[in-house]
Amino acid sequence: MPSLFICLFLAATHLAASPVEKDGLGLPNCSNLKVSLSSINSVEDPERYDRGELTRWFYAPSSRPQAIALAVHGLATKPSLMNEVALLLNRNGVDVLRLGLTGHRGSAEEMAEVSRTLWLKDFFKAYCLARSRADGLGLPLHFVGFSLGALVGQDLLNSAGAQDVRFDSAALFAPAIAVKPTSHLIKLFWPLSDGFVFPGVTKSKYSSRGGCTIAAYKALFESLAHLESSNFEKSNIRTAVLIDPRDELVSPLGIKNLIRRHALTQWRFFPLHASFPHHLVVAPENLEKNEWERTESILRRVFRLKRPVP
Repeated sequence: MPSLFICLFLAATHLAASPVEKDGLGLPNCSNLKVSLSSINSVEDPERYDRGELTRWFYAPSSRPQAIALAVHGLATKPSLMNEVALLLNRNGVDVLRLGLTGHRGSAEEMAEVSRTLWLKDFFKAYCLARSRADGLGLPLHFVGFSLGALVGQDLLNSAGAQDVRFDSAALFAPAIAVKPTSHLIKLFWPLSDGFVFPGVTKSKYSSRGGCTIAAYKALFESLAHLESSNFEKSNIRTAVLIDPRDELVSPLGIKNLIRRHALTQWRFFPLHASFPHHLVVAPENLEKNEWERTESILRRVFRLKRPVP
């Protein structure tokens, strides 16, 4: 039985392993892109979507925020999973743009059509909107990503077709930049239709409608391959990595090896302790006692925020 598992694993890690092609994103500079919240959320059939999962702003109580942040959710999770992080940052004087990636906004049909390029373009449009507000107010722009969201952000940051993208600092929750070997077993299902659906792996209240498709997993691994080929050239900014050492999907050891191998000297590793699933470190109710308060302290430190006035 162990030998069978090893054979399956080796087959999965090599299945559909094609050379990484050069990026052909052709993204413009943000200054040449007319983008608004309404244009980002423009869809052909609004009835198919959950308005609460579309991209939206969360504003700090103060009319003069300390910073702007872009927050992006994980694979097959609702964008609203990031609401608590957004509200936490609001309390600390940060305006947050919470992005809803294609396939996660309430339309199950969308998930069959997702791709790495589509997600990168989703991210870039939101980035330009957040960048416009940050530059207009003369404020830093930070990035908060969970799982897939962290991966897509790092992929775009290092993409040859996105020279305009930059962040002042980042907080990466269980970032899918180094997945565990068992995660590659999903590749055994590559011959199936891109629209074939797997059930979500997170708690049902956080799962996006329709589960996760073959197309979505292919997009994730393509993004991962592009990021690895980039050598993380633009990633060495002030960054906090927050992850449960028992994470079921992402490898904490793999991330530590990446940090060392690519000389990411500004990255800091912060272990958190969550209930099952341990991957879900971005939901306060899934964290053990006092861990959310500790998370707030970590974010204040990495984003260099002043303590809110009571």
